Amino acid sequence: MWSRSASTSFVALVAFVTWAMGCRCDGSPTPPPPPSDACQPLANEPGETLYPINAPRDVKLEVHTLGRPPRRRLRYAFAAGTRFSFEVLPIQDETDRGDADGMTILVEGNVACRARDGSSRLDYRLGLRGVLQDGARAYAILDHRGFVREGGLLATVPVDARGVTHPREGMPVQLPDEPVGEGAVWTVGRTLDSGVRQNTTFEVTKLDGDRVETKVHIEATMPSGASASPGAGRASIELNRPVSTGWFLLEGADGARAGLRVVPR
Repeated sequence: MWSRSASTSFVALVAFVTWAMGCRCDGSPTPPPPPSDACQPLANEPGETLYPINAPRDVKLEVHTLGRPPRRRLRYAFAAGTRFSFEVLPIQDETDRGDADGMTILVEGNVACRARDGSSRLDYRLGLRGVLQDGARAYAILDHRGFVREGGLLATVPVDARGVTHPREGMPVQLPDEPVGEGAVWTVGRTLDSGVRQNTTFEVTKLDGDRVETKVHIEATMPSGASASPGAGRASIELNRPVSTGWFLLEGADGARAGLRVVPR
């Protein structure tokens, strides 16, 4: 069995990849899509809660190194109508392709619009697939809506069809304001609702047009001050689509490893 701290880190890990998505790569960056006056991210729609209420608190991004030239400012810019679909599968190591017969998270949706401030509204369905006692597969599906800023943090907290808010930090990789190149390293620190302080460090291993490939290292500190089990992985994101692929692993106190892989559908 994992320690309590490892279990808490695993919950944080699930939250970290909830917005991760499927994958494509082109040669040069895509020009930002035109915004829409009809897309209003800061308007309180029924049941919608504005960031940062019920969201990770005290979010701080610190750049350690800007990386090698050429450098450029990385921003998410999603065109309205862009669709995405992916699954999050349990894994035991980085070579594991995922257990399709186990409990998996399914996400599918589209970019509804892009606002004047650069944020984008994502409408999506999130479900948990499991195997029932009779062996039949089942998805518990809920509709969600939320706005994400150009840097990857949320502009509003996602809500489901029941009006329930869901505390997620945004895209799996949050981006610095400074222009960066390959080799750049930055850390995003946040306090989760549980009181756990989580620090996620990203290192850019490759920049190729809209594709950004990173190494990821996650550390967490419990409210008591004790360190939780660390996590590591890789994430490849696309700046012109709310998509990525990647894997993330945690090691328990007994040496057992478990994690998640994000795969497109």
